[in-house]
Amino acid sequence: MAEQFIQERRDHVARDVVPWRPYARYTECGRLAVEVASVITPAELHERIRLHGQQRTAFTVCMTCWTTARHTSRWRTNPAAVLVRELTRVRGYSGHDAAPTDPEAVRANNELRAIAALVEAHRSEFDGYLDGVEGAVDLTRRRRQRRERPRHVGRER
Repeated sequence: MAEQFIQERRDHVARDVVPWRPYARYTECGRLAVEVASVITPAELHERIRLHGQQRTAFTVCMTCWTTARHTSRWRTNPAAVLVRELTRVRGYSGHDAAPTDPEAVRANNELRAIAALVEAHRSEFDGYLDGVEGAVDLTRRRRQRRERPRHVGRER
């Protein structure tokens, strides 16, 4: 009976990628997405847990993907963490730099140089975008502070 569960297909959870590397599709457990039978999004995992509960969902999802997806950052909320994770994967998890001839490392270095060249070529547009984003963040922060301020209740007579 236990062997039957091991043989069954398990869904893997897709890892977030940096936007300029859409071809680098990996699962949260580190496997190439094309090498696994089925890949679901983190949102699909959470919906499955909501509908079926943790115990039933555990029979259908790679547990490494599940546990990693629970604490891994997403591009939308923490792009720096996603970039660090991708560069760590490309560099090699051993802590030593990847060989300069490793195709993944060469590609990642070229992509970063291309991004730097694009920023340099379009500096004013880049700075304008940053100013807009920072202004929106500041406005959101001010609104939050206003809501958190204690409200003064009028004096009773």
